[in-house]
Amino acid sequence: GRDARRVRRGGCLMAATARTALANIKTRLAGITVAGGYTYALDGADQVVIATPITPDRMPSVYLNVLSVSSTLAPGQTHLNAYVRRAVYGFLGFVGSNTDSPSDRTLAAMDLLDDICVRLEGDRGLTNTVFDLVVDGAPIIDGAAEDLPTLGVIAGTITVWWRSAAGQGV
Repeated sequence: GRDARRVRRGGCLMAATARTALANIKTRLAGITVAGGYTYALDGADQVVIATPITPDRMPSVYLNVLSVSSTLAPGQTHLNAYVRRAVYGFLGFVGSNTDSPSDRTLAAMDLLDDICVRLEGDRGLTNTVFDLVVDGAPIIDGAAEDLPTLGVIAGTITVWWRSAAGQGV
């Protein structure tokens, strides 16, 4: 119907679900390559994974998981029979360091965080499936503090918002 054709930004409905947004984030991150101008490459098998890691299998790697999905009605902003949806995805990124220096591990982790931000913020609409995306709260953790002495570790969230028709699920 009409709602299915309206997939642009603004007050219109988006063609998104929490699942499609997460899949698009994974696809975007897997497009990080050195040839593309990034510091690291995440385009190999099992380098971007939807799971909660115990220990990373590959370096560098990014693990994604769903922290929350919510729906809101904003008076004067949300159309009847529609919701504004929000999903928050957590991520952990692991990158090896050339030295055992805490400074080098932190700088390596900062480079991976920069790659993630540049890649995701380059298409904040995730190819027109959401109306905004924010990478936030990405503290840099020295791997030694987490019993991973040769790694730089990043942790953070990716929040996305979209509009969907009532009854179409999250």
